[in-house]
Amino acid sequence: MEEDRNNLDNTQIVKVEDISLDTMDMQQKRMAERLYSQLGLDPVVEKVLKEYKGNLKGMDRATDTVFGPFDIKGRAESVAKVASLMTYSALHQQYTSELGQMQEQIDQVEGEKNRERANYDSLVQKVADVVGGDYEELK
Repeated sequence: MEEDRNNLDNTQIVKVEDISLDTMDMQQKRMAERLYSQLGLDPVVEKVLKEYKGNLKGMDRATDTVFGPFDIKGRAESVAKVASLMTYSALHQQYTSELGQMQEQIDQVEGEKNRERANYDSLVQKVADVVGGDYEELK
């Protein structure tokens, strides 16, 4: 059991925690609700529920008819909300990582530009000294 858990931890691209709507704070719940509605997951949940009812056989179908459906819709919506929140979190993490790398590259190029500007100014000053002209005019 422990070995299976270690293998799972080693093969995951993103570290995933056990998340449910019950354990989320209010901000996460609002984000999950917003993502659920923005992504238009309601038709997806409805389609899954239709397929679920069609796949019921024998006693399961009779039980579902007699006792009413188990709260499958609520569970499906919860799964969709949690999945959308987890996807958003993973994409946000990747985006911020890439944004940080881009910022580092921009800073590096800006540093190179400043060094080249300083080299240029130094060369213009040397030319001004050799030619005997004014540094500001040559620049």
